[in-house]
Amino acid sequence: MTHFLHPGLLFFLVLAAIPGVLYLLFRLRRHEVDWGATYVLRLTLRSGRRRGRWQQAAIIALRTIVLAALVAAFARPFLPYREGGAGRFVHPAGTLHRVVLIDNSRSMLAAHGATHRLDAARGVVADLLASTRPGDTCHVVTLCPDRATGRVSVRSVSCPMRRARASQVAAEVAPGDTPASLAAALPAVLAAFREAAAASRQLVLLTDLARSDHPSIGDYEIFGAMLGKLGVHVATLGLGSHQVGNVALESLAAGSDVLLAHQPTNLYLDVMNYSDGASTDLLLQFRVDGKVAREETVALTAGQRKTVTYAVALPPGEHSLACILAPDAYGADNRIERFVRVAKGLRVLAVVPRTDEQDPFRREGEFLRRLLGAPAAFGLEVERIAADTLLPKSFRGRDVAFLCGVAKLAQPTREALGTFVRRGGGLILSVAPGLDAAEFNRTYGQLLPFPLAEPFRTAFDEERYLAIQPSDVPALLLREFEHGLNSDLSAGRVYNHFRLRRDEGDGAEAQTLLALSNGDPLLVGRRFGKGRVLLWTTTQGASWNSLVVHQAHLPLLYRLMHHAAEGRGPRVNVAPGEPLICQVDEGAELFMTTPDKKLARCTISASGDAAFIRFEQTDTPGTYTLSDASGAPLASFSVALPPGESDLRVLRDDEAKRFEGALGTAISHDTAELQAAMAVAGGGVERAGWLLIAVLLVLVLDGLLTRVWFR
Repeated sequence: MTHFLHPGLLFFLVLAAIPGVLYLLFRLRRHEVDWGATYVLRLTLRSGRRRGRWQQAAIIALRTIVLAALVAAFARPFLPYREGGAGRFVHPAGTLHRVVLIDNSRSMLAAHGATHRLDAARGVVADLLASTRPGDTCHVVTLCPDRATGRVSVRSVSCPMRRARASQVAAEVAPGDTPASLAAALPAVLAAFREAAAASRQLVLLTDLARSDHPSIGDYEIFGAMLGKLGVHVATLGLGSHQVGNVALESLAAGSDVLLAHQPTNLYLDVMNYSDGASTDLLLQFRVDGKVAREETVALTAGQRKTVTYAVALPPGEHSLACILAPDAYGADNRIERFVRVAKGLRVLAVVPRTDEQDPFRREGEFLRRLLGAPAAFGLEVERIAADTLLPKSFRGRDVAFLCGVAKLAQPTREALGTFVRRGGGLILSVAPGLDAAEFNRTYGQLLPFPLAEPFRTAFDEERYLAIQPSDVPALLLREFEHGLNSDLSAGRVYNHFRLRRDEGDGAEAQTLLALSNGDPLLVGRRFGKGRVLLWTTTQGASWNSLVVHQAHLPLLYRLMHHAAEGRGPRVNVAPGEPLICQVDEGAELFMTTPDKKLARCTISASGDAAFIRFEQTDTPGTYTLSDASGAPLASFSVALPPGESDLRVLRDDEAKRFEGALGTAISHDTAELQAAMAVAGGGVERAGWLLIAVLLVLVLDGLLTRVWFR
């Protein structure tokens, strides 16, 4: 049954009687007078007049139909929606303002039948845009905010839209480089609805409903109430599934992008099983420079994260380290590749105070001298000098400066030390008995993670000591010391140490790397510029501890120097949005190949005597390759996958109900359900266009018949 959007206009159908009324009026105006000269002519034409009446009636009928069809077209007839009878999205009564909110996070690249979720959502977007009419308003909003502005993309599209153009607009929705944020998108949706008036409003949300994207569903309630006040009909298509799980390779790291040649270093691979109920055995393959170095099977229960350790000892140069697992629902995290640069060694400056102490066991710096006495075996180039001979130029060409019990420096030397660390150098500080804490704090100032307070004890007592607690070490290069397999740090005794004023200093950046059994920090660190500062609260001699005579001290010392120098070279493994920096030859023509196979020219900048490239277009995760004009690769970089996108687990049943209640929507699980959910009273397919076409055809027919019959 046909309905009309403006049935009141049907009263104007009386206008369709105008052609008949005019015909009758013209007939009444004629007055025939019989006279002799026309009598014979009237007898001749009488038979022709009878034949012309039905032709006149036909023309009048056609013109009546034209007027009636025009009135009906203005009243806008439509066929109402019937359950199960629509093969596409139908249009509601009147003008429509439709906002399509599409999840473009990288979790939408998970498999969905023969394609992926984002492609399925794009198809729905194209259907929604193609079903608009003249006078409608339509916006396409993406869920991933821009990294720089924090705002989501809001695109206004013209209506109506042909199917080909709608498909093109949908295809332009690209995967975002930030996590989806419905809380950031909903204010933009409300602003879009307030821009234009329409007879009806629709919000269509296309998402995988990943649990990690909705940390606080209660925040949506206020937006749901506002949408209700605006009369917005909200429909949701959930493309995720409880049956789909994912095993993700989340991170592969050694704690530094620069390793030391032939020195064993641990790589830590974090593997996570993102599923709600399934356990799995997966085959992991570890590759070094493309060659398989190790294969193993790892068992993971649902929701379990496991760390797998790989030990490597590499020659100098650039190396590729990769882990691979079998394909699953989300292929982006089945391979993880990182690059490392292996240096021949570290250039160390060891600075010790002059002392009158004759006992080498208690002489500050003596153990440091002996530990660094065999540099060739560990790839170290060590220069050992007294504190009173330290000059500003002493830091040039060094990777690490170790100041052992040095409390006072000249002002030019202090400034040079700050510049050294800010540019990427490592600084290790330790205390000494009798050290002036106030002088120490003034000397190193803002370099310190925390200022020194007073010593823990006033006098040495061999019966009173604290143990080291090597647990939950935040630095990857030191994590191997958490257990006794690599020498037990907890066997060392600390008889005394300086307390720290932890209410001062840059506590937001400081980390406690090693702690004592009473909770006081033993070793703290922080970044300063590109470099790193480490502070021992006890001595590097045997005056205050026995750690220096334990076998754990030697490997710990070398790891600490490696950790301190971690920022000496540019990073080759970064997060999305972070720049790629590489030292190059000045005057070269260089190009960067991105993971999506685009080629970008690099600009070379000078810094002192060196030249660098700085490439900042790193939003796309994957491998970036720097090459010269001939195409020869010069360096490789890795941009990590955004965290959280591997978690495909959808909202639990109780969370889904809260989501529906907050936004006043029902979650559909396929396109047919979404079509039914969007069908409201008065919805249907409009037929006004067909009536206008009929009017045009009747007018053409009227003209032809008039020309033929009444020439």
